[in-house]
Parts: sequence; structure tokens; C-alpha cells
Amino acid sequence: DSALLRYVASYTEQGNKKGLDETISTAMAMFSCTGLFVIIASFVFAVPLTNFFEVEPEHFDNFKRLIWILGISIGLSFPGNVFAAILKAREKYIASNIAVTGTAIVRAFLIVFVLVQGWGLLGVAYATLIATIFRVVINFLLYRNLTAKSQINFRHARWNVLYTLLIYGATTSVIIIADILRFNLDSFVIGKWVGMVEVGVYGIAALLIRYMLRLVAAVMG
Repeated sequence: DSALLRYVASYTEQGNKKGLDETISTAMAMFSCTGLFVIIASFVFAVPLTNFFEVEPEHFDNFKRLIWILGISIGLSFPGNVFAAILKAREKYIASNIAVTGTAIVRAFLIVFVLVQGWGLLGVAYATLIATIFRVVINFLLYRNLTAKSQINFRHARWNVLYTLLIYGATTSVIIIADILRFNLDSFVIGKWVGMVEVGVYGIAALLIRYMLRLVAAVMG
């Protein structure tokens, strides 16, 4: 995202439509392939992960479906993030924040609804998937209506542009991966050696901390 923000903002200021179209088209192609890879991987590794975490037989199918649903949700978020990055690069911060806030509200209401209906963890996963689709659609509509000068077309994707984006974003990617490991490695360990009930109790506290961090980051942003 950092590379996309940098070059979209730069080409927009220069009035370089060719560079702008090539950059966002290449980014969309790259993130679409990444998202597709994540979705395929979730289906391939669902059973091995379920066995690794030694899930009880009565929860086996639900845990497997949970991995599928979350994999699809994460996979769809990759190309959706391209629209969000373009909005920020074009300084459409109000629209971007509306999309983020709207998604958070939709996700919260959906989670409450599925829990009240007694659909459990699998229902929460479906709620997350629906919220992700909502975010992608909203960001796409905002992109179409507020950034008319840019055009996404896979025929405009270029290998040299991909190389430039990857080189520029390499450092940021390492930082993001390290940050993910920093906040999620403990969950991986606990999920392996602690029972499902204890994981749920731990997960609530962990989520509260993450929400607090997101709030601080939002205010700083």
C-alpha cells in the first residue's frame, strides 16, 4: 500500500495519466493474484491446520469451514485495499473514513445478530465475510465516483511497474509482517496447546487490546 500511495499521489500531481493507469492496474493485478492465492491456500491447508491444532472431532467440520470463510474474506480484502489506497492517495480522507466507519458498524451489528441467533463462531466468520464484501463494494463505488481520472485495466499492467512497487514497498512489507507476528504469534502458540474454551477467553482480552490500538492509530492518523 505504501508504494501505491506514493506513486498514485506523484503521478496524479504530475498529470501523468499513463503512469497512473499502469500503477493502479499493476497493483490490482498483483493484489488480485495474492488474494486468489490466499483463498486457494485456505482450502488446501484447512484440514492440515485443523489436525495441527488438534480440534475436537465435534468441532472439526466447523473449524475447517471457518478457515475457508476467513481465507475468502482475507483474499477479497487484497484487491479491495487497492481502491482504499487510491482514495487516500487522492486525499479523499473523508470518504475513506466513511468507508472504514461504515464497515465497522456493519460488522458490529452483524456479529451481534449472529450471536443472538446462536450461530456461534461460524456465524461470526460469515459476518466478517459480509462486512469485507461491504467494504470492498463501498470503496469501489467511492473510487468510481471520486477518482474519475484513473482507470484500472489489466492490459495496462507492466512488469517493470511491478518491480518498482515491490522494491519500494519491500521495507514496509517486512515491518508489517513483523508487526503481525508480534501481535499474533502468542495466539498461534495458545491455539496449539490450550483448549478451545480457554482460547475464547484469551481471544476476548486480546481483541480488546487490538481495538484500543486501532483507536489510538485512528486518532493519530
